[in-house]
Amino acid sequence: MIDIIERRHPTDKPQGTGFAVAHDGDALLLVTCWHVVETIGPERLHIKGQRGALISDPGGQSLDLAILRVPGLPGLQPLSLTPQGVEGLPVQIYGFGPEGRRLNGTLGQRTAWSHAAGEDLAYWDYYLNDQAGAFERIKNGYSGSPIYDPTREQVVAVVTHRVGEDKGFAISVAELPRVYPEAAAWLGAPMPQPDTKPVAQAFKVGAKTAVRKLPETFLVAFSFAGEQRELVRRIAEAVEARLGQGSVFLDAWFEHYLAGADADLKLQAIYGKRSELVVVCVAERYGEKPWTLIEHESIRARLMQARASNDERDRDRILPIRVGDGDVPGIHFNAIVPDVRDRTPDAAADLIVARLELASGEPPSSQEAQSETTRDYISVPRDRTDPAARVETPSTAETASRVNERRRRGLEQQLSLLTAQWQAALEEGALQSGAARVRAEQEAAALEQRIDEIERQLAGEV
Repeated sequence: MIDIIERRHPTDKPQGTGFAVAHDGDALLLVTCWHVVETIGPERLHIKGQRGALISDPGGQSLDLAILRVPGLPGLQPLSLTPQGVEGLPVQIYGFGPEGRRLNGTLGQRTAWSHAAGEDLAYWDYYLNDQAGAFERIKNGYSGSPIYDPTREQVVAVVTHRVGEDKGFAISVAELPRVYPEAAAWLGAPMPQPDTKPVAQAFKVGAKTAVRKLPETFLVAFSFAGEQRELVRRIAEAVEARLGQGSVFLDAWFEHYLAGADADLKLQAIYGKRSELVVVCVAERYGEKPWTLIEHESIRARLMQARASNDERDRDRILPIRVGDGDVPGIHFNAIVPDVRDRTPDAAADLIVARLELASGEPPSSQEAQSETTRDYISVPRDRTDPAARVETPSTAETASRVNERRRRGLEQQLSLLTAQWQAALEEGALQSGAARVRAEQEAAALEQRIDEIERQLAGEV
């Protein structure tokens, strides 16, 4: 009933999980995640050596579902589906392969994500058991796994995102008819109405986007040129999926706020004061556009203030990523700028959220806490006129040893993040060729230099 979905070449790494839901003549219909299909490519889907065909409508980061038709899969039996679930329900998660053993957990709260059409989509939090060991965690490739109710022997939801290795989000099977209308016949009960407040009327900026509530402080703000909008939007959606709706600033999502004659002042406030992490999307056109020049002036001023801050984490609140060719004035050649063009939106989001955790000093505790207020676990400036005053400086009562220990912990966090980025760059270089391979190798070399520098600091050499 459950199997691996992989690329055309057997040497390529597995990408996701699918599970059978119905027969179609001599073929089976499988459910998986849209981002699995998008990452592999619809023309390269293979299950047990059989070619899979996408038969559902394209999904998205919010509507992360897909239906595949695969001929000749003996031994796979369809699973029953139900759109009904309840908080605290004991569930099981099944993945593929040797590590795809049964995982035990519970459903958390039902939540709603906004679709581009201005409609709410039903999602669930899920949590694995606290006693789970190393082999009982969510691994890469579990996307598309069923959230299974063993009491009723039915699938409630489909795993889409993970947060760490023991919790994440799953989209309700009630949403399957949105990408494949015939799926309504598979559901064990009528599709329930959303139990959340309706979203406001959508506004149009290229594509329709649900209006988000304006927070006092954003967790992440993206600054980019219009030519890279589609790539940045996909990354922003993946980040918002982890941090909660309204926590991420993308200009199209807050047009209702920016409209008017003082948009430049509002943008400067967002990038200079009202965001915990600013992501600068580097490309040649970024330095040529009037609006991005306004944004970058505020960002550079913030970085200058951060250099004078007593807390080193303030300098981590600016993250440049490469989304196109070319350079941007003010971002020098010796700055490490991770290239995300060849990464999936989820991989880029992992990098951004890890940097946010590094800058804030502690990871988010839950999506609910994040969506209620974007300042529950991120330090907030005492004086909101000073964007550098993000974290309280050590009090006079703190001893030098405590200050040094705090600094060491910060260096160790940086070392862990940089090491993960270095390993990812090495793997990327091994899989790529031509210019993409050269970029990955250059990124790995620059990261290695930073790692060596931090290791020397930890060893007391500098």
